[in-house]
Formats: sequence, structure tokens, C-alpha cells
Amino acid sequence: MSKNMDSVEYASFLNELLKKNVKVGLPEGTADQKYPDTNISVLEVGVINENGFGQKRRSFIKDTFEIRNRDLQKDMDKVLNNEVKKGSDVNKIMDIIGSISQGYIFDAFDTGGFGRWAPDSPATIKAKGSSKPLIDTGLLRQSITWVVGDDD
Repeated sequence: MSKNMDSVEYASFLNELLKKNVKVGLPEGTADQKYPDTNISVLEVGVINENGFGQKRRSFIKDTFEIRNRDLQKDMDKVLNNEVKKGSDVNKIMDIIGSISQGYIFDAFDTGGFGRWAPDSPATIKAKGSSKPLIDTGLLRQSITWVVGDDD
């Protein structure tokens, strides 16, 4: 890809970009690891918390992108403009967007869901030794990643 694309080349580049996707969070095959001394996978814990099945809902993906949507749009615009000027390929651009998105999800963990998550109960805080919701072993947070792929 050239740094100085004409309108036809740029349109072709955007068409190539639209054929890609970035799956962020716990993409298939990335969160199969089991928690120590349990038969529960990281993916299962993520789904339970994201949706509040049988407990307090603590969305770290959907709510993050609803709350930070404008910021992500601005970041994607900056990435696209900067990387096109550098001559970066589509996969690199999507990879950068995945990394930025992962950072937003980390922000949710670091801020208690941007201040929206209910606090842990005193018994839970005592048992895990921390008052940060969704932070116990750190395995769920550490498992947040992204995968760049082709749209089907």
C-alpha cells in the first residue's frame, strides 16, 4: 500500500479493511483454561459475569463499548489516518484496534466497570483478600485478548 494513494486505491483499501474483523474479549479458543482446583473455564466465568447469570451482572465487554464508544471511534479514526500515512497493511491496523479495545476492557476492570459494578460483599472481600470486583486470581483479566480475522 502506498503512502500517497489516489481515491481509487483508497477505496480499494477501505474495501479490504471492511472484509476484516476484530474479536475482542474472550474469542473462541482463547479462554478454555480452567481455574485452579475447579472445572470452570475462564470463558464460563466471563459469560456468567458479563450476563449476571445467578449473580450480580458485571459486564466488562458490552458495557465497556457502550460507555467508551465515542472514544473508540476517535481512536479508530486516528489509527486509520496515521497507519495509512505510514503505509501499514490492513492486518496491522486491525491489530492496533484490537489492542486499543483490550485496553478499554482493562479500564473496566481497573475502575469497577467505570464505577457501575456493585461492590463485593464483605464475605467475598475477606475470602479473596481484595475489594476489587472481578479480581481474584487475575486469570479472567489476563485472558482478555483479540483476534483479527476475515468476515464470513
